Amino acid sequence: MKKGGYILFEIMLAVFIFAMCFVALGKALSSLVETAHHIQKETYVLEELENRLALARKGYLQPGKDREDADARGVEYVTEITPLQIKGDDNALLPGMYSIQVTATWGNKSAADTKSVEVTVYQP
Repeated sequence: MKKGGYILFEIMLAVFIFAMCFVALGKALSSLVETAHHIQKETYVLEELENRLALARKGYLQPGKDREDADARGVEYVTEITPLQIKGDDNALLPGMYSIQVTATWGNKSAADTKSVEVTVYQP
């Protein structure tokens, strides 16, 4: 009888250890999927920011702020064009210098993620 009880204890211990390993593996896999989703979303946002910055550079620059509603993936974009006050060697203001900044915001309001790109442009 004593040997049977000892074997039952070993089997229960082995099942417990197996279950703990299974739970840890599940948590690790869940974390991996969440991280992959976050990286995919950030990559999408960065590509879209670069596209919007390129489009803003092509057109006639009007100072101001343009806010767009959230797209299909829940990302809101704000494009801000600001004239710059840059002086040349002769201490005169250089005309046609602008700063273009495109900012993306996504996620819930309490923990929103934000990325931004900015470039200085000369438009004669």
